[in-house]
Order: sequence, then structure tokens, then C-alpha cells
Amino acid sequence: MQIATWLMMSAFLQGPTVDVTTLAGESLKGQLRSLSAEHLELDRDGTPLQIPTSDLLQLQVSSSATDPAVNSGPIELELRDGSRLRGTQLTATDGELRLQHPVFQELRLPRDRVHSVRLLPDDAVVRGTWRELVSRTKKQDYLVVRKSDVLDHLDGVIGALSDESLKFLFDGDQIDVKRARIFGWIYADLPPSKSSPTVRIDLGPHDVLQVAAVRWSPAGWELQLTGQKPIQVPTESLSSIDFSAGKVLYLSTVEPRDVEQVHFWGNPEFPFPYQRDRNLFGQPLRVGTRTFARGLSLHSKTRLVYRLGGDYRKLTATVGLDPDLEPQSDPKATVNRAQLVIRGDRKILWDAEVKAGDPPVNLDLPVTDVIELEILVDYGPGISYERDVGDRVHLADLKVLK
Repeated sequence: MQIATWLMMSAFLQGPTVDVTTLAGESLKGQLRSLSAEHLELDRDGTPLQIPTSDLLQLQVSSSATDPAVNSGPIELELRDGSRLRGTQLTATDGELRLQHPVFQELRLPRDRVHSVRLLPDDAVVRGTWRELVSRTKKQDYLVVRKSDVLDHLDGVIGALSDESLKFLFDGDQIDVKRARIFGWIYADLPPSKSSPTVRIDLGPHDVLQVAAVRWSPAGWELQLTGQKPIQVPTESLSSIDFSAGKVLYLSTVEPRDVEQVHFWGNPEFPFPYQRDRNLFGQPLRVGTRTFARGLSLHSKTRLVYRLGGDYRKLTATVGLDPDLEPQSDPKATVNRAQLVIRGDRKILWDAEVKAGDPPVNLDLPVTDVIELEILVDYGPGISYERDVGDRVHLADLKVLK
């Protein structure tokens, strides 16, 4: 009787079609009926399924349900928690920024939550310089201006922003800088936040928002930002939800404790450093026919060491050589092959050759109580650094789980 009533009511709850991934590795597809802090309810071909929220890893909304216009606007804010938001208008006081956003309308953000503001459209010519300035350790705010193809900055204190100008304290004097001259600004560093793990919301290809909690009902999504009132968001506005914070660590998001790399062909002019979330040439990371958002790419000979601290129970990844490499018909060929070795506290967890043309390998390795994890991409059997051609190993979706 309860199931029949539930099915009758479900006809009126037009939830989006979603793909759900759990911590146990299950992939489930169905129609979303509800999402709360306690559980997710899914309709799978008329059969109700309830999953504890604590067991969720990711929820992907069907692409046909999302709005591609979500990320319109040239202005970009990057928050200290990793959130990125693009909007059409921005004003600021000494304590608060107000962003006009196509989904959230007016979004009010305390100044201490914001890390950087870019007022002008993204530009590949100066993108690298901007990211380098953002990543610097800063005791004062940076005001960034563009001169032709060069970014320059002044150290001082960022004040209020109006439609015409920005108040800026420079060498003890307050000056008004015309808004049209400003590329952006970066706030001085603050002590690290001790806030609890959050949920990552993707609003398309650019906008990412970290929230304390997310819910769904027939009225749409409800996002709970830390210390603020809940925000109502239309169902079609979200593309994915990542619940992995505090449950999963993607190794591409952290710095290794130790890095050892042998230059390509032993020549310092060809360092071929390892890459995160892309291949060794800066292109999307692929294994086989699939493209992955996260992972590592390494060229022989590279050794990375990560400190896990005994906090995780297993490591998973999809492994293969760069699919652009051609397989060798000669079994004695010394190119397009490498040796992958993974150790936990010096104990070998995986040791195998990886060759071009081989099908992807799905790793699922126990790392319970492992303090230090070592990943080594070595030359293939019988290969030295003079012949290490095509030793490009991809470890896609590389993560450790609690």
C-alpha cells in the first residue's frame, strides 16, 4: 500500500534524471524524487530506492536538463573555499560584495569569503600571469591593471567599488581608481578556515559553489551557504553535485610530499614535469576512449610521494598509457611502454607494465593504515632514459577513499 501511494504521488514530482555514484562504487540512474541531509530518494523504472546521503559520492544531472546560459557574465569571483562565480554586475563595500548572477540574482558575499575579483573578460594572453598573482602569498591586497599584454599590480588596501571607481589605499593615501582601468584585484591572505567539509555544486562549465548542504524538492534546489539564508535555485540550473569532501581525496588536488623526476632523455632542457587534471601537453586527460576531469599524467621517470596519514582505506584509479600513442607490433619494442609501481609504506601494492594499446586497468587497492603512498612511473623493462619514448602514463580519477 505504501509503495502504491508513493508511486501515485511520484507522478506529480517531476524530478530531473540523474546519475548517482556511491562510495561503494555503484552507478545508479533514475529520476530524483527528493534529496535531504539524511537521504536521497530515486525512482528507478517505478521502483523507489533510498540512499543515505552519507553514502553519496556524486550526483550528475542529465545534460538535457541543464541550462547552458547559466554562466553568462564577464565578472568572475573566486572565493577562499574554491568557489568560482561569474556575474554581470558587481558592487562592493568595505565588508560585502554584491554580485548580480543569472541564477542567484543578487548574491551577497562577506568580503572575508572572497579571494579574488576579475572585472574584465578572461584572456588567454594574460591568464597565466593572473593565476600566478592569485597563487602568491600576500600580506596586502593587490590591485591589478592591464597594460597592453602585461598585468601590473600595486600593493595596498581595496575599498568600496561603485559603477565608476574603486577606492584604494596606496602608501597611506586614498585614491579613486577608474573602474575601466581595473583588470581585477586579489585580497590579502587570511588564516585558514576551520569550517567543516562542504558540498560542491557545479553550475555548468565555469561556475562552482561550495555549500554547507543541498536539498531538492519539487520546488527546486535549496542551497545552504555557511552563515547565510538558504538560496532557492531552479531545478534546471545545476549540472552536478560532488559529495566527496571529507570522504574522498583526489590526489590531483593536493601537493605531493616529495617529487623526483628524471629529465626526458636525461636532458635538463626537456623536464616533462608531471601534470594534474590534464595530459602532459595541457590537453584533456584521457584513458582509452574516456575523458576524465581529475587525475595525474606522468612521464618516466617520475616518483611522487603523498602523505595519507593512515586515514584512508582504498585507492582507485583508471590507468593506461596516453591513448594518442600507437601500440607496438614488435613485442621487443622499447617505446610506448612504462612500468607503474605503487607502494604503501614501502610495501608494493601494484607493479605492472603499461603498454600502448592495452585496455584500461581499473585499480582498487587497499591502503588501510598506510601513512605514505608512493607512485613511480619507471622505464619499461630493458629501457633506459636514452630510450624512454612514449612513457606517458595516465592515472585518471585517482583518489583515496575513507
